[in-house]
Amino acid sequence: MTTWIATLNPLSTTLVATLLIVSILWRIHVALRDASIIDFYWAPGFLVIALLWLRSYGGVSIISALLLILLAIWAIRLTAHIVLRHNRTGREDARYTAMRDAGGPKWWLRSLVTVFWFQGVILWAVASPIHTLFATSPSASVAWSEAALGVAVFLFGFTFETVADYQLASFLSEKSNREKLYTGGLRAWCRYPAYFGEILVWWGFGLIAHAASGSPWSFAGPLLLTAALMRLSGVSLLERRLSSNKPGYEEWAARTNALIPWPPRKRG
Repeated sequence: MTTWIATLNPLSTTLVATLLIVSILWRIHVALRDASIIDFYWAPGFLVIALLWLRSYGGVSIISALLLILLAIWAIRLTAHIVLRHNRTGREDARYTAMRDAGGPKWWLRSLVTVFWFQGVILWAVASPIHTLFATSPSASVAWSEAALGVAVFLFGFTFETVADYQLASFLSEKSNREKLYTGGLRAWCRYPAYFGEILVWWGFGLIAHAASGSPWSFAGPLLLTAALMRLSGVSLLERRLSSNKPGYEEWAARTNALIPWPPRKRG
């Protein structure tokens, strides 16, 4: 890392480092014509931010070590899932292909801002639990009951997300199912169980960070992620795609909650 970056405060350092890394990924994507590589960096990006903060933290406390361990477990699992999913399809994610087709010949340049820098800034902002925890003195008192609640919320969300991803991957592993709509398993209770689990994971991180920092900014990232998954890049985007190309979607949507797990509604 260059000297001028090293002189910045940790918040600025993590933002600049994130933008530099996603810029490198953008250059690689131009050669590969596959913007999906930005998704590969989503989870590891939070670990990079945490490690950069650790350089100026002044020691590792029990609560910071706990967050790092949970963050690493989550990041490894999610990255493996995303990479394996990409390898299974063998093509660029449909979201980026649609953006590329609509963007014209200059999309490769605009994608630096609209895809790579945009996701880099979102990543940095969602990392607010990391920022607030590592900005807190390692000797600060910890509300361990709140931290325990955060761990419980994380574990429930992590398990829910992992099971949901495994169920869908198992279903799609059969070539005959590739174009079908999967409505079994956890998806019988909610249409987007992986998003529900991901949201809980980050609210768990927020509770853990808040237990030590006491800062309400610990919840800014989880709140942003929740809004993004519900309104920006998650549920709303998939709703449009599935409703247009998956037979049976409307019937499934009529009886099944979008995000909050609940027994399916009876027909009629």
